[in-house]
Amino acid sequence: MNEIYQKNINIINLRFPHIYAELEKVASDESYFKVEKSKNSEYDVPILKNGKAVHSKYSNLKESEKMFSSNEETVLFCGIGAAFHIQYFLNNFPKKKALICEASYPSLKSLLKICNLADVLQNEDVVLLEAITDSRWETSILNNYVPHLMGSLSIKVLRAWKDYFFVENDNVLDAKIRHVLDIIKQDVATQARFGIKKPHIYWAQVLVWILRLKKLRLKEKK
Repeated sequence: MNEIYQKNINIINLRFPHIYAELEKVASDESYFKVEKSKNSEYDVPILKNGKAVHSKYSNLKESEKMFSSNEETVLFCGIGAAFHIQYFLNNFPKKKALICEASYPSLKSLLKICNLADVLQNEDVVLLEAITDSRWETSILNNYVPHLMGSLSIKVLRAWKDYFFVENDNVLDAKIRHVLDIIKQDVATQARFGIKKPHIYWAQVLVWILRLKKLRLKEKK
C-alpha cells in the first residue's frame, strides 16, 4: 500500500482497531477514484468514480462555513472526503465531538489511499464510526453519543457523496438516520419521564450506591 494509506491505517489501527479489522477484510472499490487540484492549486479534491468532485474546487473554506450555523454541538458527518468540513468544525468548535463515517468499508479504503486524513483521525474529539452499510452503524452512534453530556446532534452530509452512494429511490441513509433519531428521542423522553434530567449524575450516584453496598457486605463478612 502507498504511503498515504499506511499513515492513515496506522492511526486507525491504534485508535479504532475494530474498524481496522473490517478494513483488513476488504479490497478498495475505487469509489474515490483520484484527486484533482483546486482552481487555485492550493489543495487536492477527491473525485468520485462518476467524475464528481466531493468538495468545491473554488473554496473549500467557504463551502465549509456554509455548512454550520455556529450553534452546533455534536456533529455526525456522513461522508468524509478530504475532511475539510470536519477540520473546519474541529477548529471552530473546540472540544465538540465529531462522529464521522463512510458509506462502506471498501469505499473508506479507497479514500484512505488518496487522502491524508491523519490530522482528523488522530484528533481526540473525532470518532470514526462503523460504515453505514454495517448493521452496527446505528448502534455505534448510540454508543458514542450521550445527549445530556454532548448537547444536540447535528447531521452534515456531503451532497455529491450522498448522490453517488445513496440514490433517491433507494435511500438507506435517510432511513437509518431517522431510525437513530427516533431512538434518541425515545431515550430522552424516557429519562425526562422518570425525572432523570442529568443521567450522567444519576448513574454516577448509582455507582456510588453499589460501591457502598459492597463495602457493607464486606464488613458483614468480617
